[in-house]
Amino acid sequence: MDIKELIFSCLQDDPKAQKQFYDLTCDKVMATCKRYSKDHEEARDFFQESYIRIFKNLNTFQIEKGNILAWVYTITRNVVFDKLRNKKVNFVELTTEAEDLEYNVEQFDTLLPTEIESEIQKMPDGYRTILNLFVFEEQSHAEIAKILNISESTSRSQYLRAKNYLKKNLETIYSKRYEKYIV
Repeated sequence: MDIKELIFSCLQDDPKAQKQFYDLTCDKVMATCKRYSKDHEEARDFFQESYIRIFKNLNTFQIEKGNILAWVYTITRNVVFDKLRNKKVNFVELTTEAEDLEYNVEQFDTLLPTEIESEIQKMPDGYRTILNLFVFEEQSHAEIAKILNISESTSRSQYLRAKNYLKKNLETIYSKRYEKYIV
């Protein structure tokens, strides 16, 4: 079944088609939800709300104008951003520019992606949100400011704090691992 037929069947409330559509898109939706959430429960909330909105608005998707996975991703991002805005995440602006830390990438070569993901999930909501938008979504600070209704300088300062927070936590993991080999 091609994507046009699949969408048409979903709109006709065909459970098999809806399941097939879900199977096609669920990995991308969950990955996005996990990236912005602090824990599994919050990710599941984002995930569930995303699918409610996806199926509710599936009739608005125009196959001639776009890719279904990109459309689903956009819906998911909007759900996450709406929930974060409603959550009243506290973004603190720095009054002075702090120095950017230098990073030795090789230092973290032995860390697993799951360890890095886990540390990102432990970050305060504001840090995690800005880091994800800037690094993974490749949004500018002006775009982030518009999305989250904050100033550009707040976006920059939150990003700086997020990087420093993540670096400190990753260094702790790395040093503990390194100490095991020395002792």
